[in-house]
Amino acid sequence: MSADPRQHRVARSAAALLAVALVLGPAAVALGTTPAQAVERARALEKAGRPEDAERYLSDLVDSERKLARAGRVLLELARLSRSAEDVLAWADRAIARTREAELAASAHLLKGDCHFARGHYISAAFEYEKAAAGASGEEAGRAALKRAASLLAGGDVSTALEAYREVAGEGAVPSELTAWAEVGAARALLASGSSAEAAAEFDRLASTHADAGVRVEALVGAAASHEAAGAPAVALRQLRILAAEYPDTFEGILARERVRVLEERPELALTPP
Repeated sequence: MSADPRQHRVARSAAALLAVALVLGPAAVALGTTPAQAVERARALEKAGRPEDAERYLSDLVDSERKLARAGRVLLELARLSRSAEDVLAWADRAIARTREAELAASAHLLKGDCHFARGHYISAAFEYEKAAAGASGEEAGRAALKRAASLLAGGDVSTALEAYREVAGEGAVPSELTAWAEVGAARALLASGSSAEAAAEFDRLASTHADAGVRVEALVGAAASHEAAGAPAVALRQLRILAAEYPDTFEGILARERVRVLEERPELALTPP
């Protein structure tokens, strides 16, 4: 005999409320929860290692309290906590529909973009990131614009991705650390377009001018790939050796050592000085 769905729901709700009471105290399950309190309690549950209880807690509140069902911030938090892509997208859509706050709507579009990107739906991701960039401000707008460019590149729209990266890099309002990553992205787009010599020059410039380890590692990786694609394996070998020597414990450094061994086996590169 199958279980009554209503009984299952009651049991699930009771478990979520018990979790709230255990983590935050009995007063936390009192009636009259505000949107801010609901989000705070859900995050406390998540921090306590109970993300499923956090999701159930908010889901039950949204189902039972009309005020919370219309609260964009609660709906966005529920989207963030959801475990299935379909639920993430559905709750984010509801958050967008229920809020008049541009920043909150931008966060929901950003979350939708991340969800689409993770599923390999790059053009849909680019659309959501564009919406997020339009509604956000400052650094968040820049990050959304960078994600849009990356989505376009992953989706094969290389020319539009290159334009998008260059636009971010050229905007003075974008924080400098994002500018560097936009320049890395533009160089990747150049390589993907077949302009390997131009990409190599750009990656070389980035590797020599940026002290940030993350940017420098990606620039060295790109420089090696670009020089090899441009028919200059000796230069590629030199960049790989630098990468392996300076960042030996990184994933890129380990791969660089393997590639160095492969290239050094080629007769014309065997005597290339270190």
